[in-house]
Amino acid sequence: MNEYLQNHIITILCNLLSEYKHLYNKEINIRPDQPENIICLLLPCKPNVGIRHNIVRHRGSIVMQNRLAARYSGEVYLVKHDLPFEARSNVIGFVSSEYVNLFDQINTNKLKLSMKKARNNTF
Repeated sequence: MNEYLQNHIITILCNLLSEYKHLYNKEINIRPDQPENIICLLLPCKPNVGIRHNIVRHRGSIVMQNRLAARYSGEVYLVKHDLPFEARSNVIGFVSSEYVNLFDQINTNKLKLSMKKARNNTF
């Protein structure tokens, strides 16, 4: 809570696939243009992300666009509302259930996000 009050950083606990553990403990800006169903994160795009683990995207999923998304490959977002299967989207992790309701409070580009590893590794 202090981190949010002092620095406008929301910390969420989550589990990421091992190849994305570099995203833990990193301050990530939130894009100012937010669609209704997702929270877009400002991370560098990565071309040619492989197609892997593209399943139904449930609320709380952490998703990275894959090479089928062309120039959007590597974009990362959090899912605010359940979304259907999309071949261009790889689920790379999940936010711990007790933190998912924070998504409803994220509505400004002045916030930053920090993902911390959850103790219960269910992914």
